[in-house]
Amino acid sequence: MAMTNQNHINSVPIIDEDCLIYFVTYCKNSLKLAHATIKLYLAGIRHNYLRIGHPDPLSNCARLECILRGIKKSQNNVKQKRLPITSQILKQLCCMLKQGVFSPFVDLMLQCSFNLAFFGFLRCGEFTYSSKIARQDTLLIQNIDLDINFQNFTVHLNSSKCDPFREGINITIFENDIFNPVDLMRRYIQCFSKDSTCGGTYGCWGDCKGNCSYLLMWKPVVSGVTFTMKVALSSDDDQWAGFGFSTSASMQDSSVTSCLMTNSAQLFTPENSYNMAGQKINMVVTHPTNGLTDTSASYNNGILTCSLTRNNTNSDPKVFDLTPDYYILFARGAISGGNKEKHSFTAKSSSVVDFQSTKDLSGGSASDVAMIKPFKSILVMLSVSAIVLFSM
Repeated sequence: MAMTNQNHINSVPIIDEDCLIYFVTYCKNSLKLAHATIKLYLAGIRHNYLRIGHPDPLSNCARLECILRGIKKSQNNVKQKRLPITSQILKQLCCMLKQGVFSPFVDLMLQCSFNLAFFGFLRCGEFTYSSKIARQDTLLIQNIDLDINFQNFTVHLNSSKCDPFREGINITIFENDIFNPVDLMRRYIQCFSKDSTCGGTYGCWGDCKGNCSYLLMWKPVVSGVTFTMKVALSSDDDQWAGFGFSTSASMQDSSVTSCLMTNSAQLFTPENSYNMAGQKINMVVTHPTNGLTDTSASYNNGILTCSLTRNNTNSDPKVFDLTPDYYILFARGAISGGNKEKHSFTAKSSSVVDFQSTKDLSGGSASDVAMIKPFKSILVMLSVSAIVLFSM
């Protein structure tokens, strides 16, 4: 009898949480079973395993519980009541975005839109639009008028539920010391426009779908390439920004040229460095300014501009030859104790770039720049923001 029972135990397969997750997913997606039915099946599995002496297969299955709750919620047709965003939630959202969630431009855009909606008592449809093609009543940058002393700004809404005759209404938002909505809007509006020489005199790459938060420009010269890097920064704190060259679109094994801004934006230092292969380490090369000439830099109105000419060839193999094509890398971060800290934001080009040409890869620009991206995009961003916020 004991031998028969032992054989029965051995005939039952060992299951883990991953196996149960696959089973639950199959029941939901393929068999279209309800949450209650899936729970009943799991109860049967648990009962059978406990009956023959196996440990409880459902214990310590945190991921499985989350998936089951998600299935239950997705099958629950009861609409949840929408609650207003409080000042505390707004503060948490802004703090999270300051740390970096999307790109610098999108993070700043979301902070501006959250504060505009909160202090202006706006509905989503009044400051977003539902398609990629802007309508006549779309809120544009041109509809925002900043006070010359930056004490307030006025927003002109082309249409609103409170404006049945579509004559347009003006809303004034005043500055405060907690959320700084006016300063945020000033920084957002001052994100620079793409240079008109892109695609002609200069090659360009950046995030210029509308305004730019970073832009790299280059122009081939006799024995090298002249680069101009422009980056929108939130303050004059000690910071760095740099661009790199990689054959594989990876941060590793890449040659980097950076501009370090210190001493309250009074001192600017260019340098060459190298991201080591197989390691997440940036190492300043032995002679960091060797091969760099015509260097200049400035920080005005929240924009760091750094220009230099880098020789095509260098005696240091960690400073790459500029004649081949490379992926462009971009990063920025803080400086502590005179040393670069790990980057807080990175980006890379989608394809290799020829620095001996002047192709424009910076993205499109428009004369009428919408205040915020299409409503569907904002919903995705808000969902991600909510997930990150409420997991803190």
